[in-house]
Amino acid sequence: MRAWQIAVFMFGALMLSVSGVQAQTAGATTPPAAAAAPAQKSASAAQQVLTPEQIEELQSMVGRMQSAMQDMVNSARSTAGRLASGSQTVVLSTNEIAAIAIGAAGGAILIDLLGGGGLATIAGAVVGGVAAHWFVTAPPMGQTTGTS
Repeated sequence: MRAWQIAVFMFGALMLSVSGVQAQTAGATTPPAAAAAPAQKSASAAQQVLTPEQIEELQSMVGRMQSAMQDMVNSARSTAGRLASGSQTVVLSTNEIAAIAIGAAGGAILIDLLGGGGLATIAGAVVGGVAAHWFVTAPPMGQTTGTS
């Protein structure tokens, strides 16, 4: 059942991205040369430089993201090591495999339609597959795990 929900969600996301691409290409007409010069001046005047506080905040956010990514890499290495040694077994149902396939295909197509290519499309497939698997295996909302 959740595999169908994922498929419908990915179809909706794909339709939104296609309509966005069509809107971008429809509005991509070249302005006349006389109108292009004022548009370039206003675009350069609209550019702003970040303040030192914003730069510091951005650097701290990048540092937090790097730390979180390193934690994810360490966790993935640990899990891969346990799987390779045979100390952990993973069992997937048919619905989970279908959800991963639908999510991977949808993620790859979505990133490709948004202009990504090569590694970006592969990353979209990975993220789509992981997100779909998480969506299928996540407990229903409002349900808590534990004993009362």
